[in-house]
Amino acid sequence: MNHFVADASIARLAEAYSLDVRDLAARDFHKQLDFTDASVTELDAILETYFQSRSTAQPTEEQVAQFGKAFGSYLGEVLRRQHGAEWGLVTFDGQTFPGMRLRDGSLVWPWGRAQQRLLEGPSESVVEYLVSLTKS
Repeated sequence: MNHFVADASIARLAEAYSLDVRDLAARDFHKQLDFTDASVTELDAILETYFQSRSTAQPTEEQVAQFGKAFGSYLGEVLRRQHGAEWGLVTFDGQTFPGMRLRDGSLVWPWGRAQQRLLEGPSESVVEYLVSLTKS
């Protein structure tokens, strides 16, 4: 059974990560991320740059997980600010990890999706993910 508990410390951490991503986007990519749905297109472009450089940069699993957490936090903050999602702890199949609950009660994992985007490329588009989560 899936279970969700809101967690303010995860919310604070995700917000801090999302602000770091916004700063990185402006500084290193000259992209303005403003926490709108449209800005996720820019986020996806940044993730594509990292995906393309993966073979030469050869990041460790820990580095990919850390980037996934940061970029996923930005994606999650868009969900929170624009669509009323909430950060917390999700328990699924006996494992507990950070995630979000959408207004309709669905549980989602933006950190995991961003990590998948970094590892698998465009087939894991965060834009398509956002659209699939927010369509009526």
